[in-house]
Amino acid sequence: AGSDESGPVELSVCDVEALNGALVLTGTFPAGSVLTVTDSLLVAARSTPLVYLPGSQSSPYAPVLVLSGLRLVRSVLVVSGVALVTVMTGGRTVVVDGAVLELVGGGVALDAAVLGGEVALYASARVVASAGTVLRVSGSQVYAAHGLVFDSGVEANASAVVVNDNAGALTDGALLVLRGSASFASGSWLSVCGNSISGRLLSVPSYPRSAELVQSTLALYGNVGSGSVVMDGTVALGGAGGKFVVGCLTLNGQALQPMDYRSAGIIGEFRPVACGVCDADVSCFAAATRAMSGSCRCRCAEGGYGRDCLPVYLPHVDGCNRTPALPLLSHTATLTETRSLTTTWTATPTPTPSLSTAHYSPTQYGPTETLQVTETVALPPTRTPTASLSSTPWWSEVTCPTLAVTTTAAGGSLTQNDIRGGGSAVPTLLMVSLPPPFRWARDPQLGKHLSFVP
Repeated sequence: AGSDESGPVELSVCDVEALNGALVLTGTFPAGSVLTVTDSLLVAARSTPLVYLPGSQSSPYAPVLVLSGLRLVRSVLVVSGVALVTVMTGGRTVVVDGAVLELVGGGVALDAAVLGGEVALYASARVVASAGTVLRVSGSQVYAAHGLVFDSGVEANASAVVVNDNAGALTDGALLVLRGSASFASGSWLSVCGNSISGRLLSVPSYPRSAELVQSTLALYGNVGSGSVVMDGTVALGGAGGKFVVGCLTLNGQALQPMDYRSAGIIGEFRPVACGVCDADVSCFAAATRAMSGSCRCRCAEGGYGRDCLPVYLPHVDGCNRTPALPLLSHTATLTETRSLTTTWTATPTPTPSLSTAHYSPTQYGPTETLQVTETVALPPTRTPTASLSSTPWWSEVTCPTLAVTTTAAGGSLTQNDIRGGGSAVPTLLMVSLPPPFRWARDPQLGKHLSFVP
């Protein structure tokens, strides 16, 4: 899937089981897009045929999730509750390729996942995060030779890179590996906390290179690891404001004391923090945090969300549907009201011609009058926004429909040969029907190859 359209895209992939296939996201997604992948099992045992990515070098590594040349502008990708496994020598389970993964005020989250393969995540693309971006891997299980490997460097500006609360085993390498250049500036936060891994926890560039913190923070706290060292490489504080916070580490079953840190591979100027101490640098994204509460919780300023006050609202995903929980401090809502003899409510997403699917919405038949209203509300920090509308079904209350897909030629179920057009120059016209009360949003580009059956 990919998009270069001007309107926001909402894409939900759920309940998918696939062998030797891959999900691929590529291109630029416009502001406001929400992409979710959940409740799925993807397994690869041989090379993945990435026929839609000419020039990609990732196919031999059998990835099951590919982010290729992806650019998210104030948009989010949430991958949650999935098992992604590559059972092949040299396999890379999640691949980030192309020249750059660019995130501008957006977020990519890989939460509550199971990752298995020789390399759990391999980024050959340079990762550039700016304007309050979040890149997060949390609550996941990682079983691999190498963990999360960023081979071409990471550049973060006023953004958060969070690798927290993960578990698993690594036979070689570290949970988080930063190679090339690793630069964190303008209030960025690199958090490696609460992980329990059989293996090393962190690897950053070695002298003469380093992980450079300019008015930014690296928190290495509350982790359990094994092997000869906790981390390797060099951390450099680039002038005033850089912080390297270390504490509550266990290596090979032994709690480390600050005097042990250097021998455990922790090199650089650091500030020790003991276990159980309430410390904002450990727990919170500083730029979006007002204060710490008496119970050691981050109190978020406007623009901060969740337990850590991260600068991007990452929606909780519930099966096929995005849970409509609103952020605490502000929200933007777009409502479309349809009036008929009996007042109902419908949400009509913007059609997305570049996706190989179409959007649908529940509606009532008969003469209707549509009114679309967009509101943006800024709320005081202590108030939680609420929204109510009588007879309003949120998306979480709408069951995902089952599509009936047939071909005009065979009339049977869809086959690989149908998808490829049977080898002919003219693609097969597919018949795609939806059960009532759903209907297709018409799209002239998709209409060339799809027949929408009401």
